[in-house]
Amino acid sequence: MNFKEFKYSLRFKNYKQYKIFFRFFEYKLKNLIFKFLIKFNFTKKNKPFLNLGNYYDSRFINFLFYALKKDFHFVYEKSDSTILFLKKIGIFNFFKHTCEVTKIKNGNDIFKLSFNNSNINENINFNTNYFEMIKNNHNKEKVLIMPYYVYPEVYNFYYNKIKISKNYLFKIFFSGSVYQNVYANFNWENNYNNSQSNYLSRIEIINIITKEFKNEIFFIKKKNDLKNNDIFKKRIIFSLYDRMISKKKYFLNFRDNYNLLSKSAFNLNCPGAVMPICHHTIEGIKLGSIPITSCNNVIYPPLNNDLCLTYKDKESLICSFDTALKMKDDEIKQKKIKLIKFYNKNFSPQSFKNKFISNLNIANRKEIIACNDHESVERYKKNKVN
Repeated sequence: MNFKEFKYSLRFKNYKQYKIFFRFFEYKLKNLIFKFLIKFNFTKKNKPFLNLGNYYDSRFINFLFYALKKDFHFVYEKSDSTILFLKKIGIFNFFKHTCEVTKIKNGNDIFKLSFNNSNINENINFNTNYFEMIKNNHNKEKVLIMPYYVYPEVYNFYYNKIKISKNYLFKIFFSGSVYQNVYANFNWENNYNNSQSNYLSRIEIINIITKEFKNEIFFIKKKNDLKNNDIFKKRIIFSLYDRMISKKKYFLNFRDNYNLLSKSAFNLNCPGAVMPICHHTIEGIKLGSIPITSCNNVIYPPLNNDLCLTYKDKESLICSFDTALKMKDDEIKQKKIKLIKFYNKNFSPQSFKNKFISNLNIANRKEIIACNDHESVERYKKNKVN
């Protein structure tokens, strides 16, 4: 990435010019260190190999890697993209579970992975045209659909530490960025439900709820608010970030965030910057926090009314919140149990691993449909234009 490209990647940060130069120098220095480390990656054996070739950078690599690393080694062709791969999965995982393709020894099975390649007889192909497939229901029985995932970085260090609470302490939770310059311009046609209305943006959703339920909401504004005795006296907890900052600098770290999510009966799901689907949805399902969502038909398999509350406009959003606040304990507990079972069966890394291994038989091999976030959005919108 040259300086112009790097500067563009920071366009929402509002950095001064000197800070952009400093960050660019830091970026280049880290890349030199990574190149040095890559030279010392050693030969692996005793497991089948998944050959990434010249690594195709993707948001779903963390989920894929986590799901399969105990059963496979990942191999790559040495190139500039190898640094992207290392950054995504982390240094420890890189040295433990990967090696360069020239270091493979004979005697192990090697499966070639490809991306957006029509020839699935020779490769295990990942097709990132996710939204087109979900919308039009094209031959779903002939493909394997990778489930959407929790926040990718979580798989590297925290996924195994996530704890599920059996009981809830408050009704509704939301934590996330509400940076106006990024989230106010979301535009997606809600035509998955045969409706031509547009999805509400994250900014619209938060503004509606804040206005309608202001007296019910506890706003976390600093880290010490977690120790406030009044936090669970409110039925709704929001943690809102109005600047573009790293998730590591949020008031709530991953542990705090998942702890509150696990203790909530419901969680509000909002679209992302360009995506109708968000990792908050999957995180809530894993932890048994019932989604209040507009993307129930955008994820696969879709969520039915036993698993979530849905909205598509201002009126249905307010109605969903009213329903959540009035729902009885027994019904909430039943929904939470169903959600966790649904996650384990359909969205967990283990469930995908089992399907992936079954898919290795070349006689019955299926193409794998995967959501690569912004790229999948761009492919879908391009298809609409064409």
